[in-house]
Amino acid sequence: IRELQKNDVDVVVSRKQPMTYDNDSNFLAEHKIEAEVDDLSVDINLDYMLGDLLDYSQFDAVMIEHRGMSVDLEGFIKELQIIKNAAAENVKIFIWDQDLWYSCIRDLPGKIREHITLLRPYYVAADMQVNQRFFPYFYSDVRKTLVKEPEYDLVYVGNVYGREAHFESFFSNKSSRLKILVSGNWTIRVPELVAKYPNIEWIGPTPHWSTLPLISLAKASVYLGKPGYDTEGLLTIRVFESLMAGRPCIFGEWGATYNFTFRKLLRDLHVKTAEEAKRILSFDAYSEYCRRFKDRFSGKEWSVETRANELIEMIEDGKK
Repeated sequence: IRELQKNDVDVVVSRKQPMTYDNDSNFLAEHKIEAEVDDLSVDINLDYMLGDLLDYSQFDAVMIEHRGMSVDLEGFIKELQIIKNAAAENVKIFIWDQDLWYSCIRDLPGKIREHITLLRPYYVAADMQVNQRFFPYFYSDVRKTLVKEPEYDLVYVGNVYGREAHFESFFSNKSSRLKILVSGNWTIRVPELVAKYPNIEWIGPTPHWSTLPLISLAKASVYLGKPGYDTEGLLTIRVFESLMAGRPCIFGEWGATYNFTFRKLLRDLHVKTAEEAKRILSFDAYSEYCRRFKDRFSGKEWSVETRANELIEMIEDGKK
Protein backbone atom coordinates (compact mmCIF):
# COMPACT_ATOMS: atom_id res chain seq x y z
CA ILE A 1 0.00 0.00 0.00
CA ARG A 2 2.82 2.41 0.83
CA GLU A 3 4.48 1.71 -2.53
CA LEU A 4 1.20 2.48 -4.32
CA GLN A 5 0.73 5.68 -2.34
CA LYS A 6 4.18 6.86 -3.44
CA ASN A 7 2.71 6.83 -6.96
CA ASP A 8 -0.52 8.60 -5.90
CA VAL A 9 -2.52 5.39 -6.27
CA ASP A 10 -5.04 4.80 -3.48
CA VAL A 11 -6.08 1.19 -2.89
CA VAL A 12 -8.19 -0.05 -0.01
CA VAL A 13 -7.38 -3.55 1.19
CA SER A 14 -10.21 -5.55 2.67
CA ARG A 15 -9.11 -8.27 5.04
CA LYS A 16 -9.99 -10.11 8.19
CA GLN A 17 -9.54 -8.55 11.58
CA PRO A 18 -6.10 -9.37 12.99
CA MET A 19 -6.11 -12.64 14.90
CA THR A 20 -5.75 -12.65 18.66
CA TYR A 21 -3.45 -15.19 20.24
CA ASP A 22 -4.01 -17.08 23.45
CA ASN A 23 -0.50 -18.25 24.14
CA ASP A 24 0.79 -19.00 27.61
CA SER A 25 4.32 -19.41 26.30
CA ASN A 26 6.87 -16.86 27.50
CA PHE A 27 9.06 -17.66 24.52
CA LEU A 28 8.75 -14.26 22.81
CA ALA A 29 9.42 -12.33 26.02
CA GLU A 30 12.35 -14.56 26.93
CA HIS A 31 13.89 -13.90 23.53
CA LYS A 32 13.07 -10.18 23.69
CA ILE A 33 10.85 -10.34 20.62
CA GLU A 34 8.45 -7.41 20.85
CA ALA A 35 6.09 -5.57 18.55
CA GLU A 36 7.75 -2.54 17.02
CA VAL A 37 6.16 0.76 16.04
CA ASP A 38 5.75 -0.27 12.41
CA ASP A 39 3.88 -3.42 13.43
CA LEU A 40 1.15 -1.37 15.05
CA SER A 41 0.88 1.29 12.34
CA VAL A 42 -2.66 2.23 11.34
CA ASP A 43 -1.82 4.85 8.71
CA ILE A 44 -2.51 2.50 5.80
CA ASN A 45 -5.87 1.70 4.23
CA LEU A 46 -7.10 -1.51 5.79
CA ASP A 47 -10.85 -1.95 5.59
CA TYR A 48 -11.13 -4.89 8.03
CA MET A 49 -14.37 -5.89 6.36
CA LEU A 50 -16.23 -2.63 7.03
CA GLY A 51 -18.13 -3.19 3.81
CA ASP A 52 -21.05 -0.77 3.56
CA LEU A 53 -19.29 1.96 5.57
CA LEU A 54 -16.89 2.92 2.77
CA ASP A 55 -17.39 5.00 -0.35
CA TYR A 56 -15.45 2.82 -2.78
CA SER A 57 -15.67 5.41 -5.56
CA GLN A 58 -12.95 7.44 -3.80
CA PHE A 59 -10.39 4.67 -4.37
CA ASP A 60 -8.53 3.67 -7.51
CA ALA A 61 -9.07 0.00 -6.70
CA VAL A 62 -10.16 -2.47 -4.06
CA MET A 63 -7.95 -5.40 -3.12
CA ILE A 64 -9.44 -8.31 -1.20
CA GLU A 65 -7.25 -10.78 0.63
CA HIS A 66 -9.44 -13.68 -0.32
CA ARG A 67 -10.32 -16.23 2.33
CA GLY A 68 -12.27 -19.38 1.74
CA MET A 69 -15.91 -19.79 2.71
CA SER A 70 -14.93 -22.85 4.73
CA VAL A 71 -12.35 -20.85 6.69
CA ASP A 72 -14.43 -17.79 7.55
CA LEU A 73 -18.08 -17.85 6.48
CA GLU A 74 -18.96 -14.49 8.03
CA GLY A 75 -15.95 -12.82 6.43
CA PHE A 76 -16.72 -14.46 3.10
CA ILE A 77 -20.30 -13.12 3.12
CA LYS A 78 -18.94 -9.64 3.89
CA GLU A 79 -16.40 -10.09 1.11
CA LEU A 80 -19.20 -10.73 -1.40
CA GLN A 81 -20.93 -7.54 -0.26
CA ILE A 82 -17.73 -5.54 -0.76
CA ILE A 83 -17.34 -6.99 -4.27
CA LYS A 84 -20.94 -6.07 -5.10
CA ASN A 85 -20.57 -2.51 -3.76
CA ALA A 86 -17.25 -1.88 -5.52
CA ALA A 87 -18.57 -3.26 -8.82
CA ALA A 88 -21.60 -0.96 -8.55
CA GLU A 89 -19.18 1.99 -8.32
CA ASN A 90 -17.27 0.66 -11.37
CA VAL A 91 -14.13 0.30 -9.26
CA LYS A 92 -11.43 -2.18 -10.21
CA ILE A 93 -11.46 -5.22 -7.90
CA PHE A 94 -8.39 -7.34 -7.26
CA ILE A 95 -8.96 -10.62 -5.47
CA TRP A 96 -5.67 -11.89 -4.10
CA ASP A 97 -6.31 -15.60 -3.71
CA GLN A 98 -3.62 -16.58 -1.23
CA ASP A 99 -4.61 -20.19 -0.63
CA LEU A 100 -6.30 -21.82 -3.67
CA TRP A 101 -9.81 -20.70 -2.77
CA TYR A 102 -10.64 -19.23 -6.17
CA SER A 103 -13.56 -21.60 -6.80
CA CYS A 104 -15.74 -19.30 -4.66
CA ILE A 105 -15.47 -16.65 -7.38
CA ARG A 106 -16.79 -18.91 -10.12
CA ASP A 107 -20.43 -18.50 -9.02
CA LEU A 108 -20.41 -14.69 -9.12
CA PRO A 109 -22.59 -13.09 -11.84
CA GLY A 110 -20.75 -12.35 -15.10
CA LYS A 111 -21.34 -8.58 -14.84
CA ILE A 112 -19.57 -8.55 -11.48
CA ARG A 113 -16.73 -10.80 -12.67
CA GLU A 114 -16.02 -8.23 -15.39
CA HIS A 115 -14.68 -5.92 -12.67
CA ILE A 116 -12.50 -8.60 -11.08
CA THR A 117 -8.92 -9.57 -11.68
CA LEU A 118 -7.81 -12.68 -9.84
CA LEU A 119 -4.28 -12.28 -8.50
CA ARG A 120 -2.80 -15.74 -8.02
CA PRO A 121 0.54 -16.53 -6.33
CA TYR A 122 0.47 -19.97 -8.00
CA TYR A 123 1.64 -20.82 -11.51
CA VAL A 124 -1.31 -22.87 -12.78
CA ALA A 125 -4.14 -20.72 -14.14
CA ALA A 126 -7.49 -21.00 -12.38
CA ASP A 127 -10.04 -22.93 -14.40
CA MET A 128 -12.68 -20.23 -14.65
CA GLN A 129 -13.83 -17.30 -16.79
CA VAL A 130 -12.22 -14.33 -15.06
CA ASN A 131 -9.32 -11.99 -15.72
CA GLN A 132 -6.33 -13.36 -13.87
CA ARG A 133 -2.65 -12.71 -13.46
CA PHE A 134 0.30 -14.44 -11.82
CA PHE A 135 1.01 -12.30 -8.76
CA PRO A 136 3.51 -13.97 -6.45
CA TYR A 137 4.53 -12.88 -2.99
CA PHE A 138 7.46 -10.51 -2.64
CA TYR A 139 10.10 -9.11 -0.34
CA SER A 140 10.43 -5.56 0.98
CA ASP A 141 12.73 -3.56 3.22
CA VAL A 142 13.12 -5.03 6.68
CA ARG A 143 12.11 -2.88 9.63
CA LYS A 144 12.71 -5.55 12.26
CA THR A 145 15.19 -6.22 15.00
CA LEU A 146 16.62 -9.61 14.02
CA VAL A 147 18.82 -12.13 15.77
CA LYS A 148 22.40 -12.16 14.53
CA GLU A 149 23.50 -15.53 15.90
CA PRO A 150 20.97 -18.39 15.45
CA GLU A 151 20.43 -20.81 18.32
CA TYR A 152 18.33 -23.38 16.42
CA ASP A 153 19.10 -25.47 13.35
CA LEU A 154 15.63 -25.32 11.77
CA VAL A 155 12.44 -23.38 12.38
CA TYR A 156 8.97 -23.84 10.98
CA VAL A 157 6.56 -20.92 11.41
CA GLY A 158 3.04 -21.69 10.28
CA ASN A 159 -0.24 -23.38 11.15
CA VAL A 160 -1.43 -26.93 10.47
CA TYR A 161 -4.04 -26.48 7.71
CA GLY A 162 -3.62 -29.97 6.29
CA ARG A 163 0.16 -30.12 6.54
CA GLU A 164 0.31 -33.11 8.91
CA ALA A 165 1.43 -35.65 6.28
CA HIS A 166 4.10 -33.37 4.87
CA PHE A 167 5.31 -32.55 8.38
CA GLU A 168 5.71 -36.19 9.33
CA SER A 169 7.45 -37.07 6.07
CA PHE A 170 9.97 -34.26 6.59
CA PHE A 171 10.53 -34.37 10.35
CA SER A 172 11.10 -37.60 12.17
CA ASN A 173 12.62 -38.79 15.38
CA LYS A 174 15.74 -39.46 13.31
CA SER A 175 16.22 -35.68 13.30
CA SER A 176 16.53 -35.66 17.09
CA ARG A 177 20.11 -34.45 16.79
CA LEU A 178 18.84 -31.22 15.25
CA LYS A 179 17.60 -28.35 17.37
CA ILE A 180 14.16 -27.57 15.92
CA LEU A 181 11.63 -24.83 16.73
CA VAL A 182 7.98 -24.88 15.60
CA SER A 183 5.52 -22.00 15.93
CA GLY A 184 1.85 -22.30 15.04
CA ASN A 185 -1.44 -23.84 16.13
CA TRP A 186 -0.09 -27.40 16.12
CA THR A 187 -0.26 -27.62 19.91
CA ILE A 188 -3.98 -26.78 19.74
CA ARG A 189 -5.09 -28.62 16.59
CA VAL A 190 -2.96 -31.78 16.61
CA PRO A 191 -1.64 -32.37 20.17
CA GLU A 192 -1.33 -36.10 19.41
CA LEU A 193 1.17 -35.33 16.63
CA VAL A 194 3.06 -32.89 18.86
CA ALA A 195 3.43 -35.60 21.51
CA LYS A 196 5.23 -37.82 18.98
CA TYR A 197 8.06 -35.30 18.62
CA PRO A 198 9.45 -34.47 22.07
CA ASN A 199 12.73 -33.47 20.46
CA ILE A 200 11.02 -30.43 18.87
CA GLU A 201 10.38 -27.22 20.80
CA TRP A 202 6.73 -26.25 20.22
CA ILE A 203 5.77 -22.71 21.23
CA GLY A 204 2.18 -22.54 19.97
CA PRO A 205 0.55 -19.74 17.93
CA THR A 206 2.46 -16.47 17.62
CA PRO A 207 1.45 -13.07 16.15
CA HIS A 208 2.47 -12.37 12.59
CA TRP A 209 4.74 -9.48 13.56
CA SER A 210 6.99 -11.99 15.34
CA THR A 211 7.59 -14.11 12.24
CA LEU A 212 10.81 -12.51 11.00
CA PRO A 213 12.52 -12.46 14.42
CA LEU A 214 11.45 -16.08 14.98
CA ILE A 215 12.91 -17.16 11.64
CA SER A 216 16.15 -15.36 12.44
CA LEU A 217 16.52 -17.57 15.54
CA ALA A 218 17.44 -20.53 13.31
CA LYS A 219 19.99 -21.26 10.62
CA ALA A 220 17.18 -21.95 8.15
CA SER A 221 13.41 -22.01 7.92
CA VAL A 222 11.42 -24.92 6.50
CA TYR A 223 8.79 -24.72 3.78
CA LEU A 224 5.94 -27.20 4.22
CA GLY A 225 3.22 -27.24 1.60
CA LYS A 226 -0.45 -28.10 1.83
CA PRO A 227 -2.05 -30.55 -0.60
CA GLY A 228 -2.34 -28.75 -3.93
CA TYR A 229 0.57 -26.37 -3.39
CA ASP A 230 2.89 -28.65 -5.35
CA THR A 231 0.60 -29.33 -8.31
CA GLU A 232 -0.58 -25.70 -8.59
CA GLY A 233 2.88 -24.26 -7.89
CA LEU A 234 2.08 -22.00 -4.94
CA LEU A 235 5.02 -20.25 -3.30
CA THR A 236 3.98 -18.89 0.10
CA ILE A 237 4.99 -15.67 1.83
CA ARG A 238 7.21 -17.64 4.21
CA VAL A 239 9.87 -17.94 1.50
CA PHE A 240 10.27 -14.17 1.29
CA GLU A 241 9.96 -13.70 5.02
CA SER A 242 12.96 -16.01 5.33
CA LEU A 243 14.83 -13.85 2.85
CA MET A 244 13.91 -10.71 4.81
CA ALA A 245 15.01 -12.40 8.04
CA GLY A 246 18.41 -13.08 6.52
CA ARG A 247 17.97 -16.86 6.51
CA PRO A 248 17.56 -19.41 3.71
CA CYS A 249 14.43 -21.49 3.33
CA ILE A 250 14.76 -25.25 2.89
CA PHE A 251 11.96 -26.79 0.84
CA GLY A 252 10.67 -30.14 1.97
CA GLU A 253 9.75 -32.23 -1.06
CA TRP A 254 6.78 -34.53 -0.55
CA GLY A 255 6.25 -36.27 -3.88
CA ALA A 256 6.77 -36.17 -7.60
CA THR A 257 3.70 -34.04 -8.33
CA TYR A 258 5.39 -30.65 -8.52
CA ASN A 259 4.16 -28.32 -11.22
CA PHE A 260 6.99 -28.19 -13.79
CA THR A 261 7.69 -24.46 -13.45
CA PHE A 262 7.59 -24.77 -9.67
CA ARG A 263 10.02 -27.71 -9.74
CA LYS A 264 12.38 -25.79 -12.01
CA LEU A 265 12.28 -22.77 -9.68
CA LEU A 266 13.07 -24.92 -6.64
CA ARG A 267 15.79 -26.98 -8.28
CA ASP A 268 18.61 -27.79 -5.82
CA LEU A 269 16.71 -26.13 -2.94
CA HIS A 270 14.68 -29.06 -1.63
CA VAL A 271 15.36 -32.16 0.42
CA LYS A 272 13.11 -35.00 1.54
CA THR A 273 13.82 -34.97 5.27
CA ALA A 274 15.21 -32.83 8.06
CA GLU A 275 17.97 -35.39 8.44
CA GLU A 276 19.06 -34.68 4.84
CA ALA A 277 18.96 -30.96 5.65
CA LYS A 278 21.81 -31.52 8.10
CA ARG A 279 24.32 -31.53 5.26
CA ILE A 280 23.08 -28.09 4.17
CA LEU A 281 23.65 -26.71 7.65
CA SER A 282 27.34 -27.61 7.72
CA PHE A 283 29.60 -24.60 7.30
CA ASP A 284 30.75 -24.81 3.66
CA ALA A 285 27.48 -26.24 2.33
CA TYR A 286 25.48 -23.69 4.32
CA SER A 287 27.26 -20.70 2.78
CA GLU A 288 26.68 -22.11 -0.70
CA TYR A 289 23.01 -22.85 -0.01
CA CYS A 290 22.46 -19.33 1.37
CA ARG A 291 23.96 -17.90 -1.80
CA ARG A 292 21.76 -20.04 -4.08
CA PHE A 293 18.61 -19.18 -2.14
CA LYS A 294 19.35 -15.46 -2.12
CA ASP A 295 20.24 -15.42 -5.82
CA ARG A 296 17.00 -17.24 -6.64
CA PHE A 297 14.61 -14.98 -4.72
CA SER A 298 16.20 -11.56 -4.23
CA GLY A 299 15.92 -10.44 -7.84
CA LYS A 300 13.90 -7.45 -8.97
CA GLU A 301 11.09 -9.68 -10.21
CA TRP A 302 10.34 -10.64 -6.59
CA SER A 303 10.40 -7.10 -5.14
CA VAL A 304 7.52 -5.10 -3.68
CA GLU A 305 8.30 -2.33 -6.18
CA THR A 306 7.68 -4.72 -9.07
CA ARG A 307 4.38 -5.96 -7.60
CA ALA A 308 3.23 -2.36 -7.02
CA ASN A 309 4.11 -1.37 -10.59
CA GLU A 310 2.19 -4.37 -11.90
CA LEU A 311 -0.89 -3.30 -9.94
CA ILE A 312 -0.59 0.27 -11.20
CA GLU A 313 -0.36 -1.01 -14.76
CA MET A 314 -3.51 -3.12 -14.29
CA ILE A 315 -5.38 -0.19 -12.72
CA GLU A 316 -4.43 2.12 -15.58
CA ASP A 317 -5.43 -0.48 -18.18
CA GLY A 318 -8.82 -0.74 -16.49
CA LYS A 319 -9.40 2.98 -16.89
CA LYS A 320 -8.84 2.96 -20.66
